[in-house]
Amino acid sequence: MLLGVRSDCIVGNTLEERIDVVRELGYDFLELVLSQERTANLTRFDITYYRQLREKVGFCIPQTSFGLFKGFGSKEDDDQKDTVNRLRQFVDLTAALDGDVVLVACCEDSQDIESYLPAYQLGFLEAADHAADQGVMLALEAVGHYPPSLVDRLVRKLEHPNVKMYYDMGNCLYGNEDPLESIRLSIDLTAAVHIKGGPDSSLADMPLGDILEVLQDHSYQGRGCLEIPPPDGTNSHLRDALGLLRSTGY
Repeated sequence: MLLGVRSDCIVGNTLEERIDVVRELGYDFLELVLSQERTANLTRFDITYYRQLREKVGFCIPQTSFGLFKGFGSKEDDDQKDTVNRLRQFVDLTAALDGDVVLVACCEDSQDIESYLPAYQLGFLEAADHAADQGVMLALEAVGHYPPSLVDRLVRKLEHPNVKMYYDMGNCLYGNEDPLESIRLSIDLTAAVHIKGGPDSSLADMPLGDILEVLQDHSYQGRGCLEIPPPDGTNSHLRDALGLLRSTGY
C-alpha cells in the first residue's frame, strides 16, 4: 500500500520543506491541506502555483483535503451554493495536481439522514458530477462525533459513482464505533484511509493488522495517509509511524 502524510502533520517552514521531509523518510505521497481561509479564497493563480510546485519538486500529491463540510444539509440555499462552488474549485485544484481524491469532512447536527438528503442530492451531487468530469472522487469522512455508519448510509443513498467514503480509523472511536467493524461495513465504499489513533489510543493501540487484513481481503487499491500531528516539534513521529506500519505489513 502506498503510504503518505497530511501536510499539516509535518514540521517545516514551507510546503516544499515538508515534502522534502516525507520524501527522505520514505513516504510515497503528500495529502495537501490548506487553511480554511485559503480554501475559501482559492483562485486560479493559487491552482497554478500548486501545480507548478508539484512539478518542481517531482513528488506525488494525489489527495487533497477540502476541510470541514459541517452542517451542509441545514445551510441556507445561498450558503449551500457558495460551498458547492468552493468544492468545485477544490476539485479543479486536485485535478491540476493529477490527483484523484478530495477529502470532504462530513458532520451534520442531526442523525436523521432523510432530513438533509435532499440538500446533498441537489448541491453536493452537482459537485460530484463536476468531479466525475475531472476524474476525481469526493470522499466523505465522518468527523467530530458524527458516526461513520451514518456516512456509510448517506453515501449509499446518494448512489453516485464519484462519491465514496474516506475511512478514518481514529475517527471511528470519536464517533463511538469500532474501527474494525467500520471498515468491514464500508470497505466497498472506501476510497482512501486515514491512519491514526483515537482520543485515548495511540497508533500502536489500533487493530492495524486486522484492518489491513480486511483491506487486503477486498483487494483495496487505495492509499493510506498518516494523520498524526507532531507531538514534540520534530518529525520523529513520522519515522516511528512508518516503521510500525511497514512492520505490520502496510
